[in-house]
Amino acid sequence: FNITTKITNNPLFTAMCGLTEEEVKQAIGMTGLPNQEEVFSKMKENYDGYKFNIEAENQIYNSTMCLYFLSD
Repeated sequence: FNITTKITNNPLFTAMCGLTEEEVKQAIGMTGLPNQEEVFSKMKENYDGYKFNIEAENQIYNSTMCLYFLSD
């Protein structure tokens, strides 16, 4: 692995390595959990905050942690 291109700083790919807020809400909806707004609020508090590019409009959620949270 010696041929690579770093694309995470490119604004076109800012959400590539995580979940957007909309995607997190969709995932919560698929679980059928009660109090989905409360669940989302807790997830936002803990897993929102990644930006790979300073120009990114939105922060993204850590996909591994979100899926782990929803699997319990």
